[in-house]
Amino acid sequence: VDGLTSSIIKSTDAGATWQKIADYLVSDIFPVSAKVAYISAVDCSLSPCGNASTFRSDDGGETWSLWLPNSTLGSGVYFPGSLQFLDENIAWEAAGSIRFTTNGGKTWTDAFPDKPADLQFYSVFFLDYEIGWAGSNGPIVRTKDAGQTWEVLKHPVAVLGGGFGSMWFLNEQDGFATHGTSGVVARTRDGGHTWRDDSDFLRPFLRLMTEFEFAPVPV
Repeated sequence: VDGLTSSIIKSTDAGATWQKIADYLVSDIFPVSAKVAYISAVDCSLSPCGNASTFRSDDGGETWSLWLPNSTLGSGVYFPGSLQFLDENIAWEAAGSIRFTTNGGKTWTDAFPDKPADLQFYSVFFLDYEIGWAGSNGPIVRTKDAGQTWEVLKHPVAVLGGGFGSMWFLNEQDGFATHGTSGVVARTRDGGHTWRDDSDFLRPFLRLMTEFEFAPVPV
């Protein structure tokens, strides 16, 4: 995802060359396979850009179709949030609220219905079917029971200087969070309780990229 030109770029040779395939301002991309992928994005093929929604591709990103209109944040919101598929049926989305589907997106359930109205979630990451984190304009929250209950953790605002771009955990303790455009990467080694700046190595790249993923390749 190229954050400077509001486009999706694709490599089929392990990154040696890149090809522009679509005009979307993307906040999150999630490839399910080499052919199927989802993006949380704003359609910028026309000017001005459209509203934030989720799109699906079934041909390796060559074409995209509207999969889930973003009704959580409403119209006029630029970045839709974060999307993660655990398998073909179970997915989580942070787009103002936190919601999940167990039937491939046909229906969605609000996992945090009692959140304060001014609390907006932007990023979500699940390590497995039970353990996950969500970042917001307030605290980070963590669940260990698939969203039935949430524990409030510390927001790395002092490190990031603002809201989340994306979040990724290697295990229950080690994780990373990005600001999105500032080039700052915050790292935690205690499951999200404390954070520190760990962005010196990645800073030049994160000023240009808002999100990247590797798709599974069949062998």
